[in-house]
Amino acid sequence: SDGKIPFSQPGLDDMERKIAALTLNNALPCHVIDETPQPYLSNLCVSEKLRGNGVGKALVRCVESIATRDWGYDKLYLHVDPKNDHAFKLYEKEGFID
Repeated sequence: SDGKIPFSQPGLDDMERKIAALTLNNALPCHVIDETPQPYLSNLCVSEKLRGNGVGKALVRCVESIATRDWGYDKLYLHVDPKNDHAFKLYEKEGFID
């Protein structure tokens, strides 16, 4: 998916750099291909009260935007429980493939 939504939060870039530095130093788990760390979406949760309002889609697009635009990656990896129909459909609609 090439979806982009406006997203701005003070201090986020600094936090992203710290998280990326930890990931690149193997302090946090990440997806690795040919010894190269890859961005990995993990534990995306939306409150039951807010489900069905596009919050999950917005979060996925924010993460995707950070991984592609800010970090320069062309892929984003994730795992989803195939029994979680809502999550599975969300990721399919956003262009993720199994």
